[in-house]
Amino acid sequence: MFSCNPRNEIHEYPKLIDIEWIDSLEVIEKNEFFNGSSDVQLIGDSLLAISSFLTPGVWFIELDSGEIKHRIADRDIMNIPLFPAGIHSFKFPILQILDPRQNTIFVFDVFQKSLLQKNKIESSSK
Repeated sequence: MFSCNPRNEIHEYPKLIDIEWIDSLEVIEKNEFFNGSSDVQLIGDSLLAISSFLTPGVWFIELDSGEIKHRIADRDIMNIPLFPAGIHSFKFPILQILDPRQNTIFVFDVFQKSLLQKNKIESSSK
């Protein structure tokens, strides 16, 4: 086809971008708890704490190997049912788990696999 209009061709080069490589880690687990992870925390420079509400519990994974080193899972300790909506593991091996179904904060010793405290959360009525 021919036209009387001048040719408007644009020859732009694609923009160059920097690609940042982020390392990955293969975790060896069979319960597929990552599909329902609710919280993730880095502990020091060697452990990753991951909580799950689909497979209720908290798993501690070694970053170098991807191996599960510790866990506090549903009914593991004193047959306590757990639904971890939030975790606090900044004073590891002490682990706090917020369970909204029971309105409770559970405090565990991960190494001893023992319950240290059970703190009921009282709701205020207005």
